[in-house]
Amino acid sequence: MTNQERFCRHIGETEVCQVCRGGVESTLHVLRDCPAMAGIWMRIVPRGKQEAFFDMSCLEWCGNVFGNNTLWRDRVKFVKDYAKEVTAGRNGAHRAAPTNRQERLISWSPPSVGWMKLNTDGASLGNPGAATAGGVLRNGDGQWCGGFALNIGRCTAPLAELWGISDTHLLSFLVHLCHGFILKDWEVRFLHVYREANHLADGLATYAFSLPSGLHVFDLVPPDLATVLRDDVCGVAQSRQIHV
Repeated sequence: MTNQERFCRHIGETEVCQVCRGGVESTLHVLRDCPAMAGIWMRIVPRGKQEAFFDMSCLEWCGNVFGNNTLWRDRVKFVKDYAKEVTAGRNGAHRAAPTNRQERLISWSPPSVGWMKLNTDGASLGNPGAATAGGVLRNGDGQWCGGFALNIGRCTAPLAELWGISDTHLLSFLVHLCHGFILKDWEVRFLHVYREANHLADGLATYAFSLPSGLHVFDLVPPDLATVLRDDVCGVAQSRQIHV
């Protein structure tokens, strides 16, 4: 049920889309017109057919995209097949990975001079289940420059990770929103870190389970996580077995 339907039935406070916050969350908005989805469709639909694609009514559009006589069936099939190939390739790579492991001490590391580091993480209780995300922005001295905790509600584990802003995922509209941030006038680098180097972001995601639904921004570190922040600044490390 969309926010538009909830609002009309007096079981929702707003009909605005909570992803783009720029339009009424109707069925067609969710499937096509939200900027998060429109960016994906524009990669699938040929440029010469995009105007007709986005001008169709809900009934026409759903019939053409999901019906038996779809105009863009080949393109949609290509995306589905490509997603399956990538997933199979990744699974194969994981199976073929070397089994040699080595013990390493892992800790949070500060960013280079002139840079800021944003650590993020997502958490879920079940898949699907209650989900949260959290993130913390720090400077080269490890000082807290801002943080957030997001109580998402019920969703899948991969979607929770993406709300924390990860780098890529073939199955979620949130990827498009991430690309929008990347294209702004700044230089961005994405790095994967082990859990042992991401304790503060993980703590914020866990902390969000105790908060009301929605986004919560913190100018100062929450008292419950002050010790974690101090450990990161001091370079406290933990042991982990990693592939070599």
